[in-house]
Amino acid sequence: MGAGRWYKGHVTGIAGPTGSSIILHTGTSLRLQPGRVDPGDPVFINFASRGELLVAQARLILVVILLLVHLIPGADPVNRRVTLPLNVLALVVAAGLFALAIQRPRSWLGFFSSAVDVTMISAGLAAFVVLGAPHNAVNSRVLFEVYFLAIGCASLRYDWRVSAITGLLAVSQYAIIVGYAVFAWDLNDPRFAPFRYGMLDWNVVWARFFLLAAAGVLSSIIAGRAQRLRLLSDTDRLTGVTNRRGFEERMAEEASRARRYSRPLAVALLDIDHFKRVNDDHGHAAGDVVLRTVSETLRGSVRDTDLVARIGGEEFGIIMPETTAEMVMPKLEHIRHAVAQARIDTSRKRAQPVSVTVSIGVANWPDDGAEIDQTLRTADARLYEAKRLGRNRVVGPAST
Repeated sequence: MGAGRWYKGHVTGIAGPTGSSIILHTGTSLRLQPGRVDPGDPVFINFASRGELLVAQARLILVVILLLVHLIPGADPVNRRVTLPLNVLALVVAAGLFALAIQRPRSWLGFFSSAVDVTMISAGLAAFVVLGAPHNAVNSRVLFEVYFLAIGCASLRYDWRVSAITGLLAVSQYAIIVGYAVFAWDLNDPRFAPFRYGMLDWNVVWARFFLLAAAGVLSSIIAGRAQRLRLLSDTDRLTGVTNRRGFEERMAEEASRARRYSRPLAVALLDIDHFKRVNDDHGHAAGDVVLRTVSETLRGSVRDTDLVARIGGEEFGIIMPETTAEMVMPKLEHIRHAVAQARIDTSRKRAQPVSVTVSIGVANWPDDGAEIDQTLRTADARLYEAKRLGRNRVVGPAST
């Protein structure tokens, strides 16, 4: 490995024995389950944040388009009394949700923004009821269809739970509006003639309920499948941590946030020392167990907001937002000691437990480079320096 070379080439996840038992220095036995989908995992929270930003952008565009449509002359005055103020309010809400979406990932934001989308639509339908136009609410040909946009956008968040809740909210809120309108008025009374928005037809109403429920189910299926596909594309199959593709995407996102809010961003590159000896002396299966052990130690030693990735054969990267190289040096020393003290049971008969060490280089933006690529090259150069100095050490800024 040489300075600036870590980012070249292509890394492919290696399929290994998924049930290998790992004995750490604490004596804790861990059973890894690569491929298991956990919506609460920080990786998926980050996936969802990308989808949330896409939804926030689409929401702004759609609200502006709807606002322009309602400004066209000749629109129904009753409709305009509801839809025009609602669109203005929706534009303000959309701008606020966009501002939240461009900040750090939040696990609750998808649920919150989807609930807001559905509730805004229902508020518009409820306004017709308040204005004494119940047929507009029950048989709306404009606002009702927007429910499907909200349900469809929910599937972009990589979380089937958000889609399911969005569909359930749409069905329940529309049911409350229809139920109140039917209870308060005889919607087929001749005094409502000429029934510009149609009479009450329960076949149509029940069909609307069915379509909303079906849209929610379909959106949940799409979100679940997208989540699994994202897992396959951004996760290393052997270790269960993020792969190089995911690392590079997250690095770009965190660099953008760091510049936007003038916050530091630290990155560490870690390499297992003499890993080839492990494969030569104990076999590749033992090497796979070593890689899992190191990755599990890394994941257990960092914050939920940090990202651990396998970016090469025996090389890992750690992205640590809103911190500096000096601040993370104690944490990296802890990781180095934890790996060195681990005794890894390779499950081979009469084989002694394997132990390994790691070398680590760390740098941070903007102190170690005006561009994030320069920061990465600095971290790589410090990793090379750690190996040159004898391995099993952490090298950071000169001040440390």
